[in-house]
Amino acid sequence: MITAISLLVIGLLAIFLEFFLPGGILGMIGAFFVLASIISFAADSDSFILTVAYIIIVSVAVGLLIKFALWRIQHGKLGSTVYSNSDQEGYTASAWDTTLVGKDGVVSTDLKPCGHVTIASKKYSAISQSGYITKGDPIVVVGGEGDTLIVKKLTQGN
Repeated sequence: MITAISLLVIGLLAIFLEFFLPGGILGMIGAFFVLASIISFAADSDSFILTVAYIIIVSVAVGLLIKFALWRIQHGKLGSTVYSNSDQEGYTASAWDTTLVGKDGVVSTDLKPCGHVTIASKKYSAISQSGYITKGDPIVVVGGEGDTLIVKKLTQGN
């Protein structure tokens, strides 16, 4: 019985430390010790009901430990954990220049539907909104996605 409880304490400690020293190894060791604790208790106990009760108690203890560890991470001193307490905005790899909407340019390479356009002597990656546009044709910027402009062919009526 003492062996089972000792294994359980070691397992719970390892699981708790896993939250502050990420990598997975302490969590696996903790799970192994908790499982060994259950097996040890079942081997020492003659009662099936006591074994089931021990399993339930261990499950509740692991759940409460996880809840406490998460609470500790959120309410710990700033900088005392590897987790950030402040809100963070998502990373944007690139963005298209929104000021170019409505500006005219010229197709630098055939847009099939992707290619390059030149607007105000600067080259941009672009996608044709309406299919193939040949090199040298005039275009107008209608939007963008990522770092690519969305363009359409400029006709006499536009």
